[in-house]
Amino acid sequence: MSIFTSIFGRAMAVRFPEIRFVVAVLFACCVSPAQAEDAFEIRFVPSTSWGASFEIAKVRIERFGTTLDGMKSSVADNFFNEVRRILSENDVVGDWQFVSPEAPYIEMTIEMGGKRVRLVSWHTIFEATGNLVATERGIKSLNGRDRSKVLSQQSERFRKNRRAFEQLLALASEQLRAKFGGT
Repeated sequence: MSIFTSIFGRAMAVRFPEIRFVVAVLFACCVSPAQAEDAFEIRFVPSTSWGASFEIAKVRIERFGTTLDGMKSSVADNFFNEVRRILSENDVVGDWQFVSPEAPYIEMTIEMGGKRVRLVSWHTIFEATGNLVATERGIKSLNGRDRSKVLSQQSERFRKNRRAFEQLLALASEQLRAKFGGT
């Protein structure tokens, strides 16, 4: 089946066979999406059970190799170098998921150098109130306790994943503020 046929349907392809080649060439050259060398995507996925009206938010930052003058974008390079540094410093080499059913969460997908890492957590959303802390066993009330002391009792792997998640979220937020303004 030709590209033309699959897009516009068999009837049109049969009626206009002479333009199938032209459409296929135009589609291949002009319409096919470019593949990013590196990509960083964040999605906020709201709870579906809390009765509130939410929309999924998704932001994607990409780096596409060299520019027309042969130079890479220094802004994109700096961003992805920071992503690489954060992952390395926190020993993140694989996926991490820390969520609860039906609760809102944030998902980050990082594609760099042909590798993909997915970090998913709900902890930053729940801890935003200031009186909750996310531990390996779930969300707990601080009840006057110090967050850092509570977290010091968690495994090193858990703390590193949390730290990487928080640093990457802050880095992406900083990048968006720089691009679009705001505080």
